[in-house]
Amino acid sequence: MILRKKAETLIILRNSDRNDELIKRFVYPDIIVHKRGESRNLLIIEIKKSTSQIDKSFDIEKIQRYTSPENENDLNYQFGAFIYFFTGFENTSHTIEWYEGGAQIETE
Repeated sequence: MILRKKAETLIILRNSDRNDELIKRFVYPDIIVHKRGESRNLLIIEIKKSTSQIDKSFDIEKIQRYTSPENENDLNYQFGAFIYFFTGFENTSHTIEWYEGGAQIETE
C-alpha cells in the first residue's frame, strides 16, 4: 500500500501500527460524492485546518491518487478538492485547491 508508506514517512503512522482500522482512517478521504452502485465516482474532498499537526501533503497526495486514471486503486474520481482553513485568527479564511486527472487545476 503506497499511501501507507507515505504515512509512515510523514510519521502519521508508525511501522509497528498494524491495526487495519487505523490504516483505513488515514487512507480514506474525508468526504466522497459518488453514485452508489455505479462506477461513477464524482468528487473526493479533504479538509485540513492550519492548526493541524498532520502535514497537508498527505491529504493532497490522497486526492492526486484518487483522481488519477493511472492510479493503482482504479477509483478514478472525476474531481478532487482540498479545503484548507486558516484558523486561530480573528477572521477565519480558506483556500480550495481543485484537482482533476491527478493534478491541481485551480486554486480559489
